[in-house]
Amino acid sequence: MQFTLHNSYPWPADIVVQVFADQDFFTEKYRRCGAENIRVLAYEHDGDRSHITVERQVRLAEIPAFARRILPTTLTLVQSDDWDRSSKSGHIDIRLSGVPARITCDMVLADNTGGAEMTLDFRINVDVPLVGERLARLLALDLKRKFRIDSEQAAIVIAELAPRYGG
Repeated sequence: MQFTLHNSYPWPADIVVQVFADQDFFTEKYRRCGAENIRVLAYEHDGDRSHITVERQVRLAEIPAFARRILPTTLTLVQSDDWDRSSKSGHIDIRLSGVPARITCDMVLADNTGGAEMTLDFRINVDVPLVGERLARLLALDLKRKFRIDSEQAAIVIAELAPRYGG
């Protein structure tokens, strides 16, 4: 399953992409979004490239009967974010512990009037016979709900961290 989401920020793309390379951004954003047991597993910041892998636990909103045997109410996510600040492009890879699903996303930041816009192209793959597509739709619905909250909290955290980078 594939879908695209957009997010706008009132800062230039050069500032936003630098904040996206700051591990404080991730830990604070996830904390504000209600995640638990947040741990930075890997962090690299070298020249124009950055990489961070964060593990966290999140709750699923609602789990229909067909998915209760496959999905727990609380998921452990291991998410890796990679950014190339020179091209302002990035990639996310999300693994769900104990669930045969993988979420990937290609991201691009671009300046627009009044700030920056991020385009996120998501792909959800679920390797479960018979119910895989239904499960992918369920994960997409939950991801879209969480994205709205994530975006709101990201804007707050970016506002706090932007001064570190001249914003």
